[in-house]
Amino acid sequence: MEEKLLTLAGLLFRQASRSTMYALRADKDKRPELAVLFQALAESHARQAQRFLVQARGTVGSTEKNVAIAFTEELPTFIDLYENLQREAQEIGSKALITGCKHSLGVERMNRNLLQRLSDDPQVRRYYVCDFCGFVSPDNAPEFCPICTAPKKRFIEIAP
Repeated sequence: MEEKLLTLAGLLFRQASRSTMYALRADKDKRPELAVLFQALAESHARQAQRFLVQARGTVGSTEKNVAIAFTEELPTFIDLYENLQREAQEIGSKALITGCKHSLGVERMNRNLLQRLSDDPQVRRYYVCDFCGFVSPDNAPEFCPICTAPKKRFIEIAP
């Protein structure tokens, strides 16, 4: 049962991401009524996915356990996946996919440092996330993303 719930949650998160992309396109095409609808669908699917993840895993673990899982299991898994996908993209010559993997690898490698920085200086801080590649910057947004070179205005503030 757990595997089916995890699969369902994964599909729902994927659909949430697709709906977000549809919303961005509708906005670009000057269709705000559809942009808002797609964004609502994205939020709906993300909430459903979260609910099924909780059912699959039971209750959410302690913060200490979640930190251990996120930084010692999940993050390295993503790095491995991106490295493997990048090799495959190079074999088929997909420049866009190679660049995407390169960006994601850079982001995840830098994300490993966020926990150490928080351990060294345990204060509540703001984070800024690049809305193109996902790079996370603590405390302030850089003038340009060090991963994809997006300008400062592309960063989303995550504040307490």
